[in-house]
Amino acid sequence: SEESLATQHRLRAARLFEETLQQPANAIDVYQSVLVEDEAQLDAVDALERLYRLTERWQDYLDLLEGKCERLDNEGDKRPILFQIAETYERELNDLNGAVAAYESILEHNPEAMDALRRLDSLYELLEQWDEQLSVLQRQVALIEEPDVQINLKFRIAHLRDVRLLELEEALEGYAEVLEYEASHEQCLSRLEGWVRENREPRGALEVLVPRLESLE
Repeated sequence: SEESLATQHRLRAARLFEETLQQPANAIDVYQSVLVEDEAQLDAVDALERLYRLTERWQDYLDLLEGKCERLDNEGDKRPILFQIAETYERELNDLNGAVAAYESILEHNPEAMDALRRLDSLYELLEQWDEQLSVLQRQVALIEEPDVQINLKFRIAHLRDVRLLELEEALEGYAEVLEYEASHEQCLSRLEGWVRENREPRGALEVLVPRLESLE
């Protein structure tokens, strides 16, 4: 058709700007003109994705990726693109809140996406959003089956409640649960010993701590 022929001519011109003349800005302009006629033209979308990264036009890059996502029906196909969006916010723009929103979007479609939960864990810590970090740690515990990993996560939950949320009763219960699984858990024992020294719920700490220490003798 006349339209498809015009598109092919534009693509040819764009490739000339990009590959032969090394003029990425002009190539971008021509590829964008192709998308005005057909927003899903794959050659133009792929080229712009590459050129936006090359020229560090991150907002244009994000807009392009979000458009790709909107045109996809399969959630599995969307997931790698959503990760690209999240990683761009986090690593290129240092927009942690934008990254959080993108990772949360992944979890809306796949609540068991462990890689998204782990990134949110780190981001919430950087943002000092402790309640949100607690929630993603708890979600990880529910999904993880490896005992060693579970113990580590449960200790982190107890420590978060101890140090950041100041929920001492819940923290003590968490430390006690960790020691039920691993009586020699050094970080756990050290925290409870610190509670005794600092006079923070010393009775409760001793009730948990002493039997575990005795079992190690």
